[in-house]
Amino acid sequence: MWYWPLVRTDTYVWQRAGVRAFGGRVLFALLSLPLGLVWFPLVVVGLGVSAATSVVLVGVAGFLAVLAFARLMAKVERARVRVLLRVSLPDPPKPHGGLWRRLGDRRRWREALYLALVLPMGALSSAVVFLLGAMVVRGATYPFAMWGEDISSAWGGPTWTGAVIVHSGIGLAAAVLAPWLVRLVTDLHGRVARRLL
Repeated sequence: MWYWPLVRTDTYVWQRAGVRAFGGRVLFALLSLPLGLVWFPLVVVGLGVSAATSVVLVGVAGFLAVLAFARLMAKVERARVRVLLRVSLPDPPKPHGGLWRRLGDRRRWREALYLALVLPMGALSSAVVFLLGAMVVRGATYPFAMWGEDISSAWGGPTWTGAVIVHSGIGLAAAVLAPWLVRLVTDLHGRVARRLL
């Protein structure tokens, strides 16, 4: 039948690999900000309190606790990067040695640094996703939202057609550029993860 390719299950848009990858990247970008809001204060405040109390040797236990927390949360971040960004990250070797060796382990400190960097990178990627989404929605709904309004001072005005072409064109440009811009900011995040995790 001539219409069979139109209704086959494997031709649904959301089942295509590129669309799934874009959806994973958008989800990664949107999750980065709330996770960064959790990781950043716990790591930074934990390290600050541990540094302040290290004079009386209580801080050593604090450093170990923060680094253990960073190791556990880095495992979560590694899984998130693997699944949503499809970046291969090997699991690090298990820590060994005594107390001072664990405190001097560079890998643990890099994991703590990564958890502190999730907040600014998540803010950037979430801002890009929200801004592009708002531009696409605004461009798609502009003809309906501005129906009957005075648009003589709008971009593309004084005619309604000119204003619709300009604003919908901006939304269309955002929709076309969205996959590349989202990939750009999530690839930056993935490179940092590959370097630090």
